Amino acid sequence: MFTLAGILLERKTDNFCVSGSDLDKSQRTELLQTMGAKVFYGHDKDNLADDCDMVVFSSAVTESNPEYQKALDLKIPLIRRGEFLAELAKSYEKSVIISGSHGKTSTCATLVHLLKKQGIKCGYLIGGEIFDGNSFAAGDGSIFVSEADESDGTHVFFEPDINIVTNLDDDHAWSVGGEEKLQANFLASAKKSGKVLSLAGEIKDNIFSKLDNSLEYTSQQWEMLDFPANIGGYQKKNSFLALQAMKLLGFNDNINDLADFRNVKRRMTMIYDSCDFVLLEDYAHHPKELKSSLSLLREKYPDFHLTAIFQIHRAARMTKYFADFEKVLSEMADKVILSRIFEAWVSDTSSYSPQLLAERLPNGEYMENFGDIITYINSLQGNSQKQLVAIIGAGDIHKIIGELKL
Repeated sequence: MFTLAGILLERKTDNFCVSGSDLDKSQRTELLQTMGAKVFYGHDKDNLADDCDMVVFSSAVTESNPEYQKALDLKIPLIRRGEFLAELAKSYEKSVIISGSHGKTSTCATLVHLLKKQGIKCGYLIGGEIFDGNSFAAGDGSIFVSEADESDGTHVFFEPDINIVTNLDDDHAWSVGGEEKLQANFLASAKKSGKVLSLAGEIKDNIFSKLDNSLEYTSQQWEMLDFPANIGGYQKKNSFLALQAMKLLGFNDNINDLADFRNVKRRMTMIYDSCDFVLLEDYAHHPKELKSSLSLLREKYPDFHLTAIFQIHRAARMTKYFADFEKVLSEMADKVILSRIFEAWVSDTSSYSPQLLAERLPNGEYMENFGDIITYINSLQGNSQKQLVAIIGAGDIHKIIGELKL
């Protein structure tokens, strides 16, 4: 919602009047205020002006929200965030969406980086914080690059010139009505696209293979490329797809333009490096993402003792992927510290728990309190063995970083 509001505020010629509410003040809400937005803290029906033309709401908002209810009472049009974003994308000359179960944010940021390197003033919406500047831009109206969300099915509303599908897994199947519905949504989205770019073996059941607009690339094509040293492991796949999109857009697909790409915050982000003690942060929250992240860390730091500090994101994932998490963590980390589950904006129930997962792991331990995890990480510094600590998860586990003695 922050990035969407930012784009509307930047589009000065449209003269949008933007207002909205959030529970707490943050750097993001303060930035929007400086840009001209009217921001309210807390949700109240009085926050919504009677003459508002449209209410855009996120999937986290329930019908009990007082502003939502007022919009219904006043018959103000209500539209989901993803559907509104799809309409916004249609106002640009060309649009590129990045969809898929994993890697959307990194791939989107990669493509935006490549476009910027060639002086293209694209509009964009990136679903994470970038290191240089804001994660949004209105651009000059020529090209719009954005992630498209499968978790609420709104990616079906886009009609992009290029649809990069990073992969297709069963994550978020529970929120759209099951795996068959999830696949049907991806297929419907692909059929509305000019070109669909994907990698062989990354799309479940190969559902795009019979589409005339599908371009599928093999591993031989991207593995033979000489990527800069900062691009490793699964990052090569994301970068390859972004390079192919550049080519289709008619721009130079210069692989060396990636040499100074810093990715997105919380995606393999280096926090501290003293040669014998390395601390990184990553956003992985699905077993396949976790495996990819740990594989990349093993590749880059083969001589280090790897401690994974992992937070499960939602009990629904704990339930669905318990065995997968157990396999990945037991095989790919030397030590695993599991924290409490992060429930996001829902409250799931599960017969499984991070405590049980820790008990199942030969290398596992559960720590309820962040303070205990902080103490443990601090104790690893100065160890005779080289230590690599990876703080992994999409929840609030990142908050411990600021409390560490580095």
